[in-house]
Amino acid sequence: MTDDNNEDLYKKAPSVFQMLKSFTKEATKFIKAGTPIVSEEDYAERLDACMSCKHIQKKQMRCGLCGCMLQFKARMKTTDCPAEPSKWEKQILNEKDIEYTKKQESNRGPIIT
Repeated sequence: MTDDNNEDLYKKAPSVFQMLKSFTKEATKFIKAGTPIVSEEDYAERLDACMSCKHIQKKQMRCGLCGCMLQFKARMKTTDCPAEPSKWEKQILNEKDIEYTKKQESNRGPIIT
């Protein structure tokens, strides 16, 4: 029997290997796309959806399916909710994202090795 306040303490988290695999996959997509982030409104909607999901581990603010830390994953425009069906609206990379990425790259200056 579990207490509602401590219910997420009894949920089995994904393995460390699974969390690393999931994080690496998501981070690679995010970086390759130029690190596009969602709007503040979409970010709030994503977190609201997560907070009402049965898979959330609230104490750690992690997704119980993939193990990702929600405050980071929910910001990335390239990520999806792993639940079936997804609880997040699909984000589409647009010209504005691409222009922002190009501007960021041009402002970086030379890379010193």
